Amino acid sequence: DYFPGALRRYDEAIKKHPLRREIVATLLSNDIVDRAGPTFVLRAQQETGHDAADVARAFAIVRELFSLDALWTEVESLDNQLPASAQYAMLFQAGRMLRQAAYWLLQHQTAELDVGDRVAALKPSVVKLLGRLGTLLKGAPKRRLRGVIAEYERLGVPAGLAGRIAGLSAAITILDVVDLAGETSRSPDFVARVYLGIGRGLNLAWLRAEIENLEVRGRWQAAARRHLRTELQEVHRSITADRLRRSRADTPDELVMKWLSEHGAQIQRAKGMLLDIQSRESADFATLTVAVRELRQLIG
Repeated sequence: DYFPGALRRYDEAIKKHPLRREIVATLLSNDIVDRAGPTFVLRAQQETGHDAADVARAFAIVRELFSLDALWTEVESLDNQLPASAQYAMLFQAGRMLRQAAYWLLQHQTAELDVGDRVAALKPSVVKLLGRLGTLLKGAPKRRLRGVIAEYERLGVPAGLAGRIAGLSAAITILDVVDLAGETSRSPDFVARVYLGIGRGLNLAWLRAEIENLEVRGRWQAAARRHLRTELQEVHRSITADRLRRSRADTPDELVMKWLSEHGAQIQRAKGMLLDIQSRESADFATLTVAVRELRQLIG
């Protein structure tokens, strides 16, 4: 795509261009700065221990998994058709998801990231689950998703685009589900029902939203929020993985109900704590850290 249209007929010759690697690196570097921010690579290196090349690969994988190029093009094509604030909000949501998903890939990789292989392995399931979000989500998470879509539509965003932008908030959940499906040899749909059922049982969507809404000042508070979000995700993932490995015969609902009954006293204590936090005007870092640590007691 770097070359003018008239030259693209020489596809094979272009692939052998002596500056092929430099052209790719330049275009990818520009995209990373434009879409994830100028400090993204440095911070990701510092916090994950990976080098710049791995961070760039993670960026490229997420961009392809969630078809972000097409999404950005559609958002930017609405110039002068809806408030700029609505476009900024959509671009911000896409950029935040991209950064979080790239961190997820870097934290969960077990071998060198290969862009083509990872996209081929993950994208079919990611696309399928994104398309089924409206069916899989229930209760408060579903109402929250509908509320976000309605707010975008109120600003004039086309319904399809509004749904895709709102669905990006579930990106980490989808990546966790697809990864767990591979680990446990279960279908992504089955894993999603167990994962989301446990989340509803503990009201984790509310807690996750409170963490996301924490006000941060400077890089260290931003890092603290990111680590808190990751810890909650790991608790949710660990409980789900444990349930999936315990029985091959139960339905998703049965797996969730058995877990809720087996840990009834602990779950009631944890939910009581969350209700107490909800009754307050706002939650701070210390309060939410205690909440996540309390939930960690449910593992195992």
